[in-house]
Amino acid sequence: MSETNLRRRAFLDKWQTVLIIGFVVLTVVGGWTTYTTHVSPPVQTQEAVVDSWTSSGDFSHTAIVTNSSTLYDNGTVLENRSVYFPHIIDDIGQTFTYRYRDAAEGDVDVEMNAFIRLNQTGRVEQGRIEYWSQTESLGEKRVTSLNPGESAQLRFPFDVNETARHAARVQDDLGTAPGRVEATIIVRTHVSGTVDGKRVDETIDYKLFGEYPGDKTFRITGETPPKQFDFVGTIETEPQRGLLRRVGSVALLAFGGLGLLSVAVGRLTRFPPLTASERDRLDSIEKRAANDEWISRGRIPETIRENPVIEVETLDGLVDVAVDSNSRVIEDDVCGGFHVVDGDIIYSHVPEQPHAGAGEDVDDADDDDTEEADSGP
Repeated sequence: MSETNLRRRAFLDKWQTVLIIGFVVLTVVGGWTTYTTHVSPPVQTQEAVVDSWTSSGDFSHTAIVTNSSTLYDNGTVLENRSVYFPHIIDDIGQTFTYRYRDAAEGDVDVEMNAFIRLNQTGRVEQGRIEYWSQTESLGEKRVTSLNPGESAQLRFPFDVNETARHAARVQDDLGTAPGRVEATIIVRTHVSGTVDGKRVDETIDYKLFGEYPGDKTFRITGETPPKQFDFVGTIETEPQRGLLRRVGSVALLAFGGLGLLSVAVGRLTRFPPLTASERDRLDSIEKRAANDEWISRGRIPETIRENPVIEVETLDGLVDVAVDSNSRVIEDDVCGGFHVVDGDIIYSHVPEQPHAGAGEDVDDADDDDTEEADSGP
């Protein structure tokens, strides 16, 4: 048996348990990650928008000229203007239209309450300031069983002149003059019912922004845009695995499995456990290598072989003798063994030859060692 084979078998004898445990762990981890990555990945739940619907409220406004002017005759209808002239009209008729869309089905009740918020604001170093405000109801209406795309309307008048006069009286009473007077029409809309089979209960304020800038006009500056409402639900998703996880899991499983197979096959074929005699032989080889700097190969002459011989039990002990006697250890290629010649005395150590055990062939030695032993002069 070659020295290399003995060393490999000795390595397996020492580390076999550790290797098996390590490969088993790699196989289990690789198998689990492969299963959870490619076969049955875990399902994750998370909250997400599963549906939505849109609510909108639109204002349209109309005024009839009651005080003719160079531009407009009496009875002229002014519609959806951004600027109105209170001097030639009495009031502005308002129509608020509510709708909801982006729903396949629905059945909702709509309550609309309109009111005007009159206030006076100004700007200071710290920003915008409100001097006073007042609210007055304009009208209300309830519509039931409204379907998607259908509309609910609320009509009400807005007396633009009386509102301006009321604001002027408030200013006189309070003694305030700076800033501008704002008149915001608000329709508070309460929507309740079902949309796409889901319960809804929402309150939205739709606003039409207007102001008296102080130049004898009433200006409409904007209104509330549509609003989207989301239905949030729980959805199931599979985790996204990176390339390292997808490839690494399979590689880990393969490495662990092949490692276990290699250990098992190796122990049954080329690398069985060392026998006692093989361990002794390997021990001798290792001791020979450890003391190589003190050993030379050669032959003990016949005339010296007849000198008194002292047997030394170990090679280490023989090396100590060589050191003490300032000699070298001779490895005799003919008669075998290790020898130190000190004057008329020969110190010798002859390693015990291993005895063949069951299934073991002691003659199966390293080819290189056999050739070296037979090549002496």
